[in-house]
Order: sequence, then C-alpha cells, then structure tokens
Amino acid sequence: MVITIVAALVPSLAAAKDSGGAPTVQVTTTGSVAHEPNRVRLLLSVETFASRAEDAARENATRMKAVYKGLYRLGLTRNMIQTVSYSLDPRFDHSKRQSPEPVGYSARNRLQVTLDSLALVGKLIDTAIASGANRATELQFELKDSDEARLGALRAAMTRARAHARALAEAAGKRLGSPINIVTTPGGPVPRMAKVQSMRSFDETPIEGGAVHTSATVTFLLK
Repeated sequence: MVITIVAALVPSLAAAKDSGGAPTVQVTTTGSVAHEPNRVRLLLSVETFASRAEDAARENATRMKAVYKGLYRLGLTRNMIQTVSYSLDPRFDHSKRQSPEPVGYSARNRLQVTLDSLALVGKLIDTAIASGANRATELQFELKDSDEARLGALRAAMTRARAHARALAEAAGKRLGSPINIVTTPGGPVPRMAKVQSMRSFDETPIEGGAVHTSATVTFLLK
C-alpha cells in the first residue's frame, strides 16, 4: 500500500462558545491512500446487422453463445458474467431528402465480466474477440475491500490533522487539549477507468491496473 497525504488545510485558532470561551484549534485535512486494484469489470458486446430482424437476432445469439463458451474455457463461472442489455433496432437510410427508409436491423447484446485476477484481463479480451465479440469497452479497476481503504484514508487524514493542530497550538503558546468535535466527509475509492483498444495478434493484449485512490476529509476541533 502506498500512502499519499493530500493536505487541504483550513486552520483556525479562536475562542468558542461551546468550550466556555477557551481557545480552540480547528483544522480540515484530506488523506488519500493508493492501492493496487484487485478487481476489474469489463463490458463486452456482440453487434450484428442483417436486412431482417430475425437474421440479425439469430446471428447475434450464435456469436454470443460462442463468446460464453470461450469465457468458460478460461475458467470463468456463471456468477462472473452478467447480461447488461439487449437491443434489436431498425436502421434507416437518412441520405435521401424524403422520409428515411429502413435498410435493416441491428442487434446488440452487452455483458459485464467481473474478474478478481488482473493477470487474466488481457487474455480474456483476446479470447472474447476471437470467439465473436466485436466491442470491448469500459474497463474499470476497483478494490474488493473498499472499507479497509476508507479506514486507511481516515487514518491518514487524522494523522495530518493532529500534526497541524499541534503546530498551531504551539505557535500560539498553548497546550493542545482534548478533541471537542470530529467531522468526516464521505469519501471512498474512485474506480479507475481505462479505454480498451484491442487488435488480434500473436501477443496478448497488455493491461496495467495502475492504482485506485481513496480519500477522506476530516475536520478536527480541539481545545
């Protein structure tokens, strides 16, 4: 785990009514932690076109079945694959000045694959395309345990807040007392999105997960 502290510091040293007129110190800081992702989601699509609706749907079903078989051969299970959407729409020729004329039908079947092994992503993309998928989009890197990442960001923010509060109190010639109030701003891991550009070749499509950043903001009020 790599910890990055980002300080958004708003310090103050003032007399507060709720502390009986005693001086208080308030700081606001943001802590951020970076983790290597251990979960990835990928959208795959099969798109087909034919002059008749039933032909477009039939070809789409045939190719999608082949995609499923290819994914199962990689060791994926049914709970790792989810259909996201299916559509069958007419296509029109808009080049003529008169009303558009139907020229055929387009079928699109989209599914989402969830993997807990980044090492398989490149091979998964290549296998899906070789099996019949013709679109791979919205590659998203995530964390399986987002709660632990949030806790790490909170700890980082609190460490920074205490350090700045102590510095303010010492500069004012005061001793830092007990916390009066601690407020946190909701935060969490921000999934990293990546574009997918895959071409069939003898080499596996290279994929790098980078880092998923999680941040938390703390406002710390002390005597």
